[in-house]
Amino acid sequence: TQQCSNTVAIGLVISQTPAAGGQAAYGSAVALVVSSGPCNVTVPDVVGQTQTAAGAALTGAGLITGTATQQCSNTVAAGLVISQTPAAGTQATFGSAVALVVSSGPCNVTVPNVAGQTQAAAGTLLTDAGLVLGTATQQCSNTVAAGLVISQNPEAGTQATFGSSVALVVSTGPCIVTVTAPDVTGMTVAAAQAALAAAGLTVEITVETSETVAAGYVISQSPAGGATVSQGSVVNLVVSSGPENAGCSCAGCSTGKKSNFSPENLGKMLGDLFLLGLSVMALTGMSRIRK
Repeated sequence: TQQCSNTVAIGLVISQTPAAGGQAAYGSAVALVVSSGPCNVTVPDVVGQTQTAAGAALTGAGLITGTATQQCSNTVAAGLVISQTPAAGTQATFGSAVALVVSSGPCNVTVPNVAGQTQAAAGTLLTDAGLVLGTATQQCSNTVAAGLVISQNPEAGTQATFGSSVALVVSTGPCIVTVTAPDVTGMTVAAAQAALAAAGLTVEITVETSETVAAGYVISQSPAGGATVSQGSVVNLVVSSGPENAGCSCAGCSTGKKSNFSPENLGKMLGDLFLLGLSVMALTGMSRIRK
C-alpha cells in the first residue's frame, strides 16, 4: 500500500504486517506500506503577524518561511505580513516554503496642487490624495484674494508619505505698507513732490499768501514730517504764493487774500504772458522789415 510520510523517504517501506520478529506460516504473505513521499499540510494564516511570529506558525505546521519581500502599504503597519503564498487554508507539501510579503510602512503619494484654492477645498484635495491638512498660516498678499491658498509645503508634484500633513499659507487680503512721511516744509514744490513720490505718497497742493515764506516754497504739510502713513496716501501741502499782492504788474492780481497762484489768477497771468510774447514777436518783425 502507498502512503505519504513526513519521516520516511519516498519508495521506502514504512511498515509491515505481520511485524518483524513475529511468527508466520511458511509461504504466507507479508503486507507492506510504502512511502509515497511527504504528506500535504494545511497552510496556516499568517497575514497581519510579524515576520518572526509568521515563521514560528509555519514551522509548527510543518512548513518553512520562504522569501520575504518588502512592500509599502497604506493599510498594514510596517513589519507585519501583507500577504502569503500559498494562501491560508490551502494544502502544501510538508516542509515546503511559504513566501511572505512584509509591509515596509506607508507608501509615498504625489502632493496635489492646492494653490489658489479655498482652505476647505484644499483640505478635500489633500484627503483624496491620502494626505492631511497641516497648519494653515495667515499672510497678507497683494496678488492672492483673501481666503485662498498662497503656497503649500511640501510643494505640488513632490512625493510625500501617505497620511503626512501639508502646511498651507492662506491669504488675508492685500498688505498695508506703511512709510514715514518725509518733512518737505521749506522745500520748493518740485522738490517736495519728488521727495513724497519717492516715499510712495501722493500730493495735493493748496496755495496761500505768506509774508515769511518765499513764493513756490512749502509752508506746511499734513500729515507732518515723520508721521507714519499708509503707502499711497495723500499729503496735503500748503505752498506760498508770496506776500499778498506782491509784484502785481499784470492782470489777475487780487486785493483779497487769494493767491496770485490761484487757478483763476494763473490762467490770467499765462494769458498776459502769451499776449506779451506775441507783441514782442510783432515788434521784432517790424524792426527787421524796416531795416
